[in-house]
Amino acid sequence: MEICGQINTRIYVGRGEIMPMYCAASGKVVLAFLPEREQERIIAEMDFKTFTPYTESDPDCLREELKVIRATGAAYNHQGLYKGFSAAAAPVFGSKDVPLGSIALVGSSIDLDQEQLKEYAGLLVEACINISARLGGTMPDWVVRYWGKDR
Repeated sequence: MEICGQINTRIYVGRGEIMPMYCAASGKVVLAFLPEREQERIIAEMDFKTFTPYTESDPDCLREELKVIRATGAAYNHQGLYKGFSAAAAPVFGSKDVPLGSIALVGSSIDLDQEQLKEYAGLLVEACINISARLGGTMPDWVVRYWGKDR
């Protein structure tokens, strides 16, 4: 397992496999909220293996995607690791307002189209706001405003 500070640079999935951060919604959302220097170090060390035709394997495109994820607090993954599976994820923050991990929803791409992923991402962000608060952390204000969950 690769470690970056307190964050795994590879994410475990349900079947015990490890997937790189760049092809998982969970990994992308954590990567998006790491300090820029650490984020760049991780991106520079990735081999960007292509798993499906939808796997993001261009570092510059990933950087642009991470900007959107950071602005919205949610990551989407449409068949990036496995054909037929999509996911949405949101970050959980600890007491130092750094990402501790994420919560993700993964399911069949037939059952989770892009509109549904966005709807569920809002619910994940709301849950992560509450979980982060219980852990002494806070979701960034701009993410809270984006989802209309101003508290």
